[in-house]
Amino acid sequence: MGPRELSQKLQPAVHACLIAQACALVHRERVDAIQRRILQTGNWLAEKSQEKITDPNHTYLMPQSDYPAYFTTLRKALEADGYVIQTHHINDNENYWDYYCPACLAESIQSDAEHVLINLFAEYLNYKDFLHKLLSAGMDDYRKLIDLLVRFVVNSPDYVSPVIPKNEANQCHG
Repeated sequence: MGPRELSQKLQPAVHACLIAQACALVHRERVDAIQRRILQTGNWLAEKSQEKITDPNHTYLMPQSDYPAYFTTLRKALEADGYVIQTHHINDNENYWDYYCPACLAESIQSDAEHVLINLFAEYLNYKDFLHKLLSAGMDDYRKLIDLLVRFVVNSPDYVSPVIPKNEANQCHG
């Protein structure tokens, strides 16, 4: 299999990666903005330092006893912003604060799409357990390979950009 055939073989996986990356970026920006608004308007404090938490990446510092109230507030704000929240509970009111973060779900889908791309490339190389070894080497190498494969495919002469029907494009918005 030559470069042209490899590019054609990888093209659907690259399309999936590009779409998943765009959706993950959109969801992360929206969810982080909502979290920032909640953190800035509330009185969420770090357990040890008692400093106000304003960064969504630092919510782990709040006492666990605050999690139900914080995540309930966040869920209500996410739903008000148009998100349909997914849970693993049969009775959604049972643990209203326990749900899947829409940004994390989108990032998980992105990761799955990237794994498919890498596994297709590993097939081409006839390299067993390539993904595991790549991840063991570190995220920098993982990211570099994803970027390299995407550039390889989108810069090939016979590349056709994905066209997303309008009704499917709206799925990136919640």
